[in-house]
Amino acid sequence: KQDNSARLVEVSTDESPAAAEAAANDEIDDLTEIVGIGRMFEETLHRLGIRSFRQIASLGPVDIARINMELREFQGRLEQDDWIGQARSLLHKKYGNTH
Repeated sequence: KQDNSARLVEVSTDESPAAAEAAANDEIDDLTEIVGIGRMFEETLHRLGIRSFRQIASLGPVDIARINMELREFQGRLEQDDWIGQARSLLHKKYGNTH
C-alpha cells in the first residue's frame, strides 16, 4: 500500500499544473503563514512539491485528496482550516491582482 501511495504522489505532483507553474516561477512562500500549517505540515507539502500560496490557492479535488492521504490522522485539516481561501488571500496580499 505504501508503494502505491508513493507512486500516486509522484504522478500527481508531476501532472499538477499548479506545481509546474510555481516551479517555473521559482515561487517559495512561507506556508506556515497559513493558519493550521505548522512546520510538520509544511514539510509534508514540500515533499509533495507544494511550495507556494499560488499552488495551494489552485488546488483541485485530486490534489486535496492526495494531500489528505499524506496528512493521515489529520485528514480534513486543509478543508477545516480553509487553507485554499487563506492561500488566495495571502497570494492577493503578496502580488495584488497580478496573479
